[in-house]
Amino acid sequence: MAFETTIAFELARQELTDFVLAVAPPHYPTYNAPNTFDALCVRYAVSGISETRPLPVWSGACENTIYTSPEGNYAFRAWHDLTHLRLGADFSRDGEFAAAWQHQREAYLAGLSRAARQLLWIDTWGQFEYGLTHDGAFVENQLEFAWEKFCALQD
Repeated sequence: MAFETTIAFELARQELTDFVLAVAPPHYPTYNAPNTFDALCVRYAVSGISETRPLPVWSGACENTIYTSPEGNYAFRAWHDLTHLRLGADFSRDGEFAAAWQHQREAYLAGLSRAARQLLWIDTWGQFEYGLTHDGAFVENQLEFAWEKFCALQD
């Protein structure tokens, strides 16, 4: 099963990366991205999001993620932030759950595979839950974290 799981995982990573690159709003990576919901709302209210006013996303911690490139990770961050804005969902537990659930809806409607949707759930809600149980800490190696969770779901 390990070989089949590895193939499924890698295919899901690529499928998810391709998806977020296609659905993400215009964005650019920076270390000065909004890091609170209020700051994100202010940034969006002041200038909106367009090709000439792309959304700033945090450029750090793009190694060892489920996305196959830093650009895919940036795209996910932009899509995730836009989802928070569209839902009016802050960065609380309820807000993060609402955003993660909305991502699942959009991924399902776009026809993403079950494996890609599982990986998306692990990346959104799984990492948020990790922070809840580890004093707000971020997952150091997101790729390893996702692999372990993904394998557990395949049993």
